[in-house]
Amino acid sequence: MTCREMRALSRAVLAAECAEWTLSKVIRLLTAADALQDMGAEKEWLTAYRRQLADQAASAREVLATCESRRRQFEEALAACGDPLTEQILRLKFQRGFTWQGVALRIGGGNTEDSVRKRAERYLKDL
Repeated sequence: MTCREMRALSRAVLAAECAEWTLSKVIRLLTAADALQDMGAEKEWLTAYRRQLADQAASAREVLATCESRRRQFEEALAACGDPLTEQILRLKFQRGFTWQGVALRIGGGNTEDSVRKRAERYLKDL
C-alpha cells in the first residue's frame, strides 16, 4: 500500500462520515415533512419536497455503502500495525490530516519530518 492509497482510504472515511451526517439530516427533514402533512400543509408542495428528500436519502445511502468497505480497510490497516508509534504517525497523518512536519512535531522525541514519513512509508510498503 502506498501513501496515496492510504490518503484515498482516509478520504473515503471522511466521505462516509459526511454521508452519515447527510442521511441523518434528511431523515429529520422527512420527519418534519410528515408533521407538516399532519397539520394540513399543501399536498403538491409537500409531495415534491418529500420526493426530493427521498432522492437525497437514497444518494446518501449509496455513498455510505460504497465508503463503508473502504472505511473497514482503513481501520484494518491501522489496527494491524503492531508498533504504537507507527500507528500514531499513521493516524495523525491520514486520519487527522497533519502535515509530515506537524506529525513530527506532535510525536516529538527528536523525530524529523523525513523520519516519520519514512517510517510510515516503510510500514505501508510492507502491507
